[in-house]
Amino acid sequence: MEGMSADADSQIDETLFQLAPDAILVVGGHGLIERINPQAEIMFGYAPAELEGHPIERVIPARYRHTHVAERDGYVLAPRTRRMGADLELSALRKDGSEFAVEIALGPHKSGTRSVLCVVRDVSDRHSAQKALQQAHDELEQRVAERTHELVRSNRELQDFAYVASHDLQEPLRKIQAFGERLKLRLGDTVDAQSQDFLTRMQNAAVRMQTLIDDLLTFSRVTTRAQPFHAVSLDRILQEVLSDLEVRIEETHGRVEVGPLGTIEADTTQMRQLLQNLIGNALKFYDPTREHVVRVSSTRTSELIHILVEDTGIGFDPKYSDRIFGLFQRLHARDTYAGSGVGLALCRKIAERHGGSIVAEGRPGSGATFTVELPITHPLAARS
Repeated sequence: MEGMSADADSQIDETLFQLAPDAILVVGGHGLIERINPQAEIMFGYAPAELEGHPIERVIPARYRHTHVAERDGYVLAPRTRRMGADLELSALRKDGSEFAVEIALGPHKSGTRSVLCVVRDVSDRHSAQKALQQAHDELEQRVAERTHELVRSNRELQDFAYVASHDLQEPLRKIQAFGERLKLRLGDTVDAQSQDFLTRMQNAAVRMQTLIDDLLTFSRVTTRAQPFHAVSLDRILQEVLSDLEVRIEETHGRVEVGPLGTIEADTTQMRQLLQNLIGNALKFYDPTREHVVRVSSTRTSELIHILVEDTGIGFDPKYSDRIFGLFQRLHARDTYAGSGVGLALCRKIAERHGGSIVAEGRPGSGATFTVELPITHPLAARS
């Protein structure tokens, strides 16, 4: 401050020296401690007379003394390769022989002297916290690595299952269907009604098994045989899906109303599977006593599309809104509504593979709404 006397300046410096929260040591050019402040007494456990006039090595662990002390250069505590004034992180030595982590800042004490001002901060708590954080990070990395290994193993088993299902299970199943049909034709009316019923049940079971295998193969291939992401016209896919479902729409006396969906970056085949399963599911659970309408619409933000598939069918209890996406989960008897219980699980897996999600809202007796949220652009998309 302008006009302040040298005595006032000195008094301020002394007050700061005495009240500083960090330890301060004034070290002379030959490495002897000239003064310490009260915080240094507390930090190192020495009385002033036990440090003042003694070499700085008294508070430095032996392993640092040759690499960090350069008495002849006047840079006490500073590595020979560092300039005075840089922050150093070392360990210091207490009177009882224990070491603790410190951060040291060096600077000239007074102009015209070789004395150095050493400001020492105890950072042992910070180091302990960093060590604990690093340990937690290492443990997390290990768990992630173990989980990744488990997922790789599980995925490999799923691929193995897909191979077995597509080869070893398909052939004997086809034989059951073929020979069952031959047996039924050969016997004709020569067997009683009960035997005919047994044959019919066997064939129906074989058909259900074939459907289940096909659905499981489709489910397993969502990731194992996934296609690259490209710009996909959802409107074109929707029209193709409706064409494929034309017979089912007629059988259920339903009506499908559609709005524009636009284009997103996605796997074309999986978008077809997603829409076909959702619309097919909506058509399946209809109430024959009233008109059945399925509405397909969408809303968009700059980053996301929300595809809504709403119906006026039988609905479901909201408590099952998550369960219905589980593999093999059914809310109705097989003889009432056909299906393998894989379709909605497939929809969820496809949505998640695309970085999105799917939720369901049910209203018993008055329909259901399925909402799929998907990114419009995707990092997996091929760029031209």
